[in-house]
Amino acid sequence: MTVVVFRKFVRSAMALLMVTAVMAVSMPVTMAGDGDRIKFRIPLTRTSAEENAKGKAKFEQRSDRRKVNIEVEKVASATSVEFFVDGQSLGTLPIVLGTAELELSTKDGDNPPTMTTSSSVEVRNADTDELILSAN
Repeated sequence: MTVVVFRKFVRSAMALLMVTAVMAVSMPVTMAGDGDRIKFRIPLTRTSAEENAKGKAKFEQRSDRRKVNIEVEKVASATSVEFFVDGQSLGTLPIVLGTAELELSTKDGDNPPTMTTSSSVEVRNADTDELILSAN
């Protein structure tokens, strides 16, 4: 009797671990919120054009300000990249030593877009329009 109960417990625990692992893989967005603050991070997926490239998009909003930050690194084929959120171009920056970082903040007088965890983010080669990194 004890062995049967133990086996059922082990199966239940394994099923719970598998569900947790699947949820962790399928939900890559990191979020935080406390009162009037919303903050999340979206990892960017590389394309075959840039197999080593990686990047992330971060968004933060408070009652008095909003900030968008998109970082790319290990970009080898482009001399400059253009950043997009939900189809809107946010700007073009040169690639320096394989990296570029765009930061827009209302605190600095910029007008960053309002993002959600389902916002699309793209980083494209500014010369060829080839997609380098994306999310959603």
